[in-house]
Amino acid sequence: MKRKHLLKNLNTEILKAGIVGEENSRMLLFLIIISYLNRNPLHALVQESSGSGKTHIISRIADLMPQEDVLRFSRIPESSLYN
Repeated sequence: MKRKHLLKNLNTEILKAGIVGEENSRMLLFLIIISYLNRNPLHALVQESSGSGKTHIISRIADLMPQEDVLRFSRIPESSLYN
């Protein structure tokens, strides 16, 4: 945490992992997803037009996490977000 340019270097490593473009989105999603290690993790709702690459970027970011800690869902019913 004391390294200079920590976020810039982290973003470069994410790029090397094959997540190209969407620089701000990939950093934000990565920081949100690693918050699962905290007592009060962050959450995100990704909303974009159909075919814009939402699933791709989320899947690629999830690939950077330990797979035993990742649950993958798609097309969840809208009502489940309220329960």
